This record gives sequence, C-alpha cells and structure tokens, in this order.
Amino acid sequence: MTPKLPLRIRMYVCEHCGLVLDRDENAALNLAALVKRHVAGSGPETENGRGADRKTPSCGAGGIEASTPH
Repeated sequence: MTPKLPLRIRMYVCEHCGLVLDRDENAALNLAALVKRHVAGSGPETENGRGADRKTPSCGAGGIEASTPH
C-alpha cells in the first residue's frame, strides 16, 4: 500500500520496482475507467437520451391530437 502523499508531490516512484506514475495521468485513467463501468455499462446506447429507438408514428401521439376549437 502506498502512503498518502501531499498534493505537491506530482510523481510517485516505487522503491521496490522503480515504477513511476504521474499523479494527474493516473487520476484521469481511474476516472475514465469509472465512467466506462458506470455510464457505458448502464444499458444499450440509444439515438436520444431518453431511450427511444424510433420516432413517434406519423398519426401523432396515440392517434388523438389536442387542438383548439376553431
């Protein structure tokens, strides 16, 4: 386990294996993986954000349209 580093230290160097990690790059990779797991994995992608896969039929909403009497 790595010790908690102060924010002024931007790079982490492992004393055992010599691995060098940029703190900001590592954070970006972690966020990208989180988004991929939770957003992309939440369901199939759709053309609009509401999940509809087709347009409303040309007959209107249920075949009955609200109108103002003339």
